[in-house]
Amino acid sequence: MRNYLRFGDAYSFCLDDDKALRAVIQRYCPLPWMPMDGFGQRGGYRQLRRMYGPPKHGEGKEEQTVTRGLFLRADADMNLKTLALIWRRVMGVLCGRYPAWQLDSFTCIDEETDPEGSYTSREFMQWLDAEPYILFARAFGYSGEAVRETVCDYEDYQRAACRCAVLCVDGGYFEIYCKDENVLEALHADAELRALCDRFEYVTDENDGRTTFCI
Repeated sequence: MRNYLRFGDAYSFCLDDDKALRAVIQRYCPLPWMPMDGFGQRGGYRQLRRMYGPPKHGEGKEEQTVTRGLFLRADADMNLKTLALIWRRVMGVLCGRYPAWQLDSFTCIDEETDPEGSYTSREFMQWLDAEPYILFARAFGYSGEAVRETVCDYEDYQRAACRCAVLCVDGGYFEIYCKDENVLEALHADAELRALCDRFEYVTDENDGRTTFCI
């Protein structure tokens, strides 16, 4: 059992997918349990708040899991066309929100390409159109002017002025960290982007295996 919530005199439990535990609770707990679709995904707590209102002061306790970003793995074929499309879909959303970008640690198939430096979002998208085959990359998005910052780990990223970070490893593995939840939700809802990937999931403070932002 991950989350424990209390609303008035009723208790609601957010359970992992454990059929045995559910059966025991349904048998011995006298409360009328209501199935809630997608409760194990993002939004379950909001659904409870809409139904019952916020907990009274001093009642209940929510164990929050912080969402850091998204992890994407390209479809199994890993062809260059698919990788280019993933970059365009991801950056199409992010560049629409963040007008300035700082690029570093880029490695492309064309070894003479050196994109490192500051770009506007329009310049970045134009560069992607001209050189879409990227093997390794770090890109940081800013709501204001882009600045060069030292970002070695997640703690550095939290303190930095950048609003998002895009990390690409081995061409087809993407980690997108973003401080704006609505931007992550827009990426997560992109059906065409999801179709290009064989793995697509939220990165949280519980499952984030990245210890540094090095690539």
